[in-house]
Amino acid sequence: MSEATKTLAYRYRLRLTPAQEDILDRSQEQLRLVWNHLVRSQRHVEHEWKNGRAASVKNELLELTLAKAVKGTAVISARKLAEERKVSFEEAVQIRRHEFVEKTASIPKRKKDGSRYLRIAHRRLATHYADALVNAKVDHYYGLGAQLYNGLRIKFERCSDMWIKGKFRRPRFKRKGEPVTLQRQVQSISPFNLKCFSDLSSLGGQALKKCEVIIHRQLPDSAEIKQIAVAGKRGARYLIVMFKAVASDVAKNFPITNRTVGVDPGIKVGLTMTPLD
Repeated sequence: MSEATKTLAYRYRLRLTPAQEDILDRSQEQLRLVWNHLVRSQRHVEHEWKNGRAASVKNELLELTLAKAVKGTAVISARKLAEERKVSFEEAVQIRRHEFVEKTASIPKRKKDGSRYLRIAHRRLATHYADALVNAKVDHYYGLGAQLYNGLRIKFERCSDMWIKGKFRRPRFKRKGEPVTLQRQVQSISPFNLKCFSDLSSLGGQALKKCEVIIHRQLPDSAEIKQIAVAGKRGARYLIVMFKAVASDVAKNFPITNRTVGVDPGIKVGLTMTPLD
């Protein structure tokens, strides 16, 4: 039986050179522009939907989806469909992408709470449209690295998912100078090792190959790093390491003293409520 694991995040202070600070400032500004492009595209769809132009947005989304390069799981899915329906690979790709757009733009039919499902439908369409539009232009306009951009996409998708479900407000614009967290997922093909001089080149370039990290506590031996991020403003930046570890390695065991502790709340006068007869 495998041991229970726990997900934690440790924060470490960074000591950077002026050149490294400049690069991180530039990367944060580029990510801020991409984030605002996502938010602007999302709100554009909301405006079009409210003014009865949802069909034009759907057609634009279809064009963007068909123009995407076929890779990853889309290749496997298209090959499987081509074998089942006896069609060519290109036709199978188009069928899959038409199905995706129809599913995205569809409005669930419910007898009760129909307005809620209508709201979910247009928010879902706005999120997919924003992702497809920015994904088609991000390399041309911003030139960001794939790992950095994918980290931002994941964050935008999570924020939008909470907004679609009505649990949080919609994603907002970020003002100029507002710090943006640089983050990337750590995979087996691109591992990360926490050292006194860590390699953060994936967040901005080769100048970040050796960034000084003040390690005030070590990661547990069983730690498996899942994500790294750089947060904060110039002169006060932190490296955040998110990892999974065996619960017993990170649990805090407090000794049993069998003593009672009292906390004085600082209230000098007590108030008693007596119910009336």
